[in-house]
Amino acid sequence: MEVVEQQNKIINTHNMVLNKLIRKFFLLPLSWGGWLGLFLFLASCDKDDKDTGLASPEGDDVIRFEVSIAGLGETDTPETKVATDSRFISGWEDGDAIGIFAVARLAGQKIPLSAAGNYIHNLKVVYNATTKLWEPEKTMYWKNDHRHDFYGYYPYDDNMGDPESINPLEMFFDVSAGQSEKFSYVMTAKPDTGRWRNAMLFDFPYRFVVAMIEVQVPVQGKGFGPSENLTVKLRNVKPGIRLDLSKIEKNLPDNGVSIATENNDPVNFTMQWVRQAGGDTCYIYRATVPVQELGAEGSLFWFEHEDRQLFTGQGLSVPDLKYAKVERYQIPLPKAIHTVPVPAGSFTMGTPLNETGRQADETPHPVTLTEPFYMSKYPVTNIQFAAFLNDRNINGSGLYETTKDGSQTLIVATTGTTDWGLHWNDTDQRWEPAIDCGDYPVVNVTWYGADEYARWVGGSLPTEAQWEYACRAGTESPDYPWSFGKSINRNYLWYDENSSNTSHIVGAKLPNNFGLYDMHGLVKEWCSDWYGSYGTASQTNPTGPDTGSTERVMRGGSFSNPSIQCRSASRFRASPDSYDINIGFRVVF
Repeated sequence: MEVVEQQNKIINTHNMVLNKLIRKFFLLPLSWGGWLGLFLFLASCDKDDKDTGLASPEGDDVIRFEVSIAGLGETDTPETKVATDSRFISGWEDGDAIGIFAVARLAGQKIPLSAAGNYIHNLKVVYNATTKLWEPEKTMYWKNDHRHDFYGYYPYDDNMGDPESINPLEMFFDVSAGQSEKFSYVMTAKPDTGRWRNAMLFDFPYRFVVAMIEVQVPVQGKGFGPSENLTVKLRNVKPGIRLDLSKIEKNLPDNGVSIATENNDPVNFTMQWVRQAGGDTCYIYRATVPVQELGAEGSLFWFEHEDRQLFTGQGLSVPDLKYAKVERYQIPLPKAIHTVPVPAGSFTMGTPLNETGRQADETPHPVTLTEPFYMSKYPVTNIQFAAFLNDRNINGSGLYETTKDGSQTLIVATTGTTDWGLHWNDTDQRWEPAIDCGDYPVVNVTWYGADEYARWVGGSLPTEAQWEYACRAGTESPDYPWSFGKSINRNYLWYDENSSNTSHIVGAKLPNNFGLYDMHGLVKEWCSDWYGSYGTASQTNPTGPDTGSTERVMRGGSFSNPSIQCRSASRFRASPDSYDINIGFRVVF
């Protein structure tokens, strides 16, 4: 009894030491189904290295498995160790499983690992987070008095329900599937043999067997840049890894690992959105890939934002990707505008005769929009418009050779007491928002400026019908002069009674039922239509008159207008070369 109690104390002491060995380690995407994570080790042990206190029916002792994660010394640290991020730390998790192989040496003769029939062949060993112990699916014993060579890998593969048939000399791992399910180092190791009584100790140092690609996408402003709806795909990557466990060497972590030469055609797969760094400053996407040349044919990345392709990475490539190396890219998305989906539908455009504040040009008539569309969640901001001006090398004059009407002024800088727009920085030769006004709606922009920006981002200005339909968001006159109800509600808009006659940051008020902000008040918004009368006839997808007018339509009212002019149906008009400190716009796709 005393012997057993003494053993239990020793084992508990070993478990405490084991827990201290579990270190922080950097997390990369891992797929249980696709075998993204690949955590390998090889060890050997003599029967003489253990206590013989626990005996099997055959007179041999039970093999206990203890596993820890340990860092390397400073001199052995891979150069990519700088990638370690303290926000992503982990020890073993409940249910983590490793696969074990072992062969017994006979009379000191080393027996090679075989494709089948090894003394231990693909034994599943599972971590129990409650007991802090590793539990094998079946009890294993030391074979007679022979030395044993152990091999292992992580995560465990049951070989589609037939674990005994897996060949450790020709294992295959596909990194393309399910990169989002878990994060882990991808590494190999050959730890020294443990000498803890009857326990077989596996102490894993940091090792890489594949490389990592990381894309950092900065957030450039409110409603501008990446969002949870951004998908980043890695293109033309061979996903298959071949592993021969018998060739893993302690100091050469890539030994035994190679890119598969058969059944390994290049694929595109989705990178994992790891986190949003620094609050709202950056989104990070990562993927692990086998060592290979990437991007040799076409660009390396494919960006899809809200179901719309933005661009394909501008020919980026990695000509010499190596294991233990992290390739990082920071790629801004100047054309990524956060949008809201607007469904197809029908509504009554205009207002009935009894709506307070209605004008004669708001004739009610049925309109049907047969196609859904996306509309920018907010009015286009100063930061967004400055990105366009600087990309097109438009100087301080604001002049640009437009698509429709030759050279036109797109914008005029703001100054003085109404300085909440854009400035021209003559020293740096670029446009910049006024101080603390980056997320204010761009103003002093002409219709030509709004139209050219919309073309630049791959969209267009909304038609007047699209604008009113999106503004109403399912509401109809006369019950709803505004999308939020029958009477004014200052929680939804900036207008003359609550704005202090100045502009404000976009999105500070409540959205309408579609999720669109600032449709009432803040700034008037250019539409694509020439101004003209409606008529009473039913219309489908109207775009306004083709001729007969020299003015373009604006909608929504502004911070300087009374609430009655911020109604869903209110109309404004101006020459397309006009601008003002309360005129802006938004776009549709």
